[in-house]
Amino acid sequence: MPKGDKYLPLQEHLIKDGRETISMTFDQIAKLVGPLPKSASVHRPWWGNHEGNSQAIGWMGANYHAVPNASARSVTFRKFRY
Repeated sequence: MPKGDKYLPLQEHLIKDGRETISMTFDQIAKLVGPLPKSASVHRPWWGNHEGNSQAIGWMGANYHAVPNASARSVTFRKFRY
């Protein structure tokens, strides 16, 4: 299974929710996709909003950008503005 496929349940969740801004804890995300790697908590670039970041399929495929808050162990997803 390609790495990004793990994050498809997150994509489905965001599409179904559909709000402009969606905040989730790392634990809530992990319930959808399985355990997040340690780097999700300590390396902001893990949440990078670019196609080279395979986990970004989970949010970018649903037309969101991720804005992490590692100290709160949460991330806010914001819809793209075109």
